[in-house]
Amino acid sequence: MTKRDKPQGSGQGVRRVSHDAFIRRHLSDPKKARAFIRCFLPPKIVARLADQPPELLDTQHVNGRLRPSRSDLRLRAALKDGGFIDINLEHKAHRATDVHRQMHRYHRNIIGSLPQELADQLEDEPVVVHLLVYHGPGRWNPQVTMKGERADEAVAGFKDLDLDDFRRFRIVFVDLKGYAIDELTEDPELQAALYAMAQDSTEALRQIYSRLPPGIARDEVEAYLYLNWNTPDDALESVQQEFKRNGRRTTMGRTAKGLIRKGQATALLTQLRFKFGRLSAGVRERVSAATADQLDAWAVAVLSADSLDEVFASKG
Repeated sequence: MTKRDKPQGSGQGVRRVSHDAFIRRHLSDPKKARAFIRCFLPPKIVARLADQPPELLDTQHVNGRLRPSRSDLRLRAALKDGGFIDINLEHKAHRATDVHRQMHRYHRNIIGSLPQELADQLEDEPVVVHLLVYHGPGRWNPQVTMKGERADEAVAGFKDLDLDDFRRFRIVFVDLKGYAIDELTEDPELQAALYAMAQDSTEALRQIYSRLPPGIARDEVEAYLYLNWNTPDDALESVQQEFKRNGRRTTMGRTAKGLIRKGQATALLTQLRFKFGRLSAGVRERVSAATADQLDAWAVAVLSADSLDEVFASKG
């Protein structure tokens, strides 16, 4: 069983939120969102898109009926003829047996919530393209349309899909592990982010380091790899040193270390609330001010501790 397969108890919820936040942060950039959909939508639909970046639709403040069924990300892309299509993105870090039913529910809710003034702009039924992006362990080949078509069958006819094929429920299935890093959009920062979501080996780190320029985007990828795929410090540093010897700037900066420590603190606070209930301001401040070593020790201690005092008594 790999680290990614291993059950993580209450921490798994924290991990999923981290995946959500990571992909939303990158695709909230309109230029990156444009690169993303142009990479993964069928080519005949891409040819119909207008040049401007898609609009990020707010799925966090939907009404009460839709809140339990919101997806990870929704985009609205303008077409050259003046119309638009909605792109509904759901990503999974683990295989889900009910994903087909879940995404069909999203489809009904999206069509039902379309404002009438927008619907009136369309000559035909609205088009919603559902992207199911998978970046978990092992092969996953879910049913991807209402007709029971499987992913390998859908891929075979992908290049021929057009707008009319999406006027009824249909899913485009994307397994990120099946892509080389340079096939994941034309944006180098987004390439690295998507590759980091699917890979956790030192070879993946080498690919990311060779393509991603130094700066905050690299720091975010390093923090993501460390927190979500349990990438060890020595694995990060070995790749950094390898590139440093070749004259590349690779040392992990303060920003990356700060992001890692912040992620550790957030995860620990979630564990403490789950086990001990509401936390005082003093406890939250203590965790936020702790060093990375202290956070590591407390994260282990919380698994067996019966009180907050026992957690904070641990020195690792």
